[in-house]
Amino acid sequence: MLRGDKAEFAIEIFPRRQIEEQVFGQFFMHVGGHRLGDPSDQTLLEGCRNWLRDLDADAPMRREPQLDNCDAEDVLRLAWDDVMASSGVDHPRFPSAFRRFHIAHVGMSAFDRFDVLLMLTSTGKSRFVWRHNGGLAHEHFVGQGVTRRVVAATVLDMNRLFGA
Repeated sequence: MLRGDKAEFAIEIFPRRQIEEQVFGQFFMHVGGHRLGDPSDQTLLEGCRNWLRDLDADAPMRREPQLDNCDAEDVLRLAWDDVMASSGVDHPRFPSAFRRFHIAHVGMSAFDRFDVLLMLTSTGKSRFVWRHNGGLAHEHFVGQGVTRRVVAATVLDMNRLFGA
């Protein structure tokens, strides 16, 4: 199941096995032509769906003007490394940074090797910033409203697949 455009932003799901009421499978996000997710992992897809539902609710808080002019490396250093180093203690420059920007939990175990941030720009675009296994930083800007539409369509598909 694929929703969106892999070159801009898409979510792709491959249900693989069911154990009683739980469906496991592969979960990927495609951002700017890059695939985020572990192809060898089979995560609990209902968990991914639940996190996706919550993603839209936190959207207004994702705006942080101080990060607009930072490059991807600086954004990861400030909004990921510094926050994670504080062991969950609130970062003084970016209050509630973990809740506002960190989205690696959406993919659950499929994103264990990824640091993924999502923020909104002043023009309403989604800005994804990520790295894989501590490597180089990447970023991609997604058109206004695209992320929200893809997430909503994916949640609807998953509701049909798993039941609401």
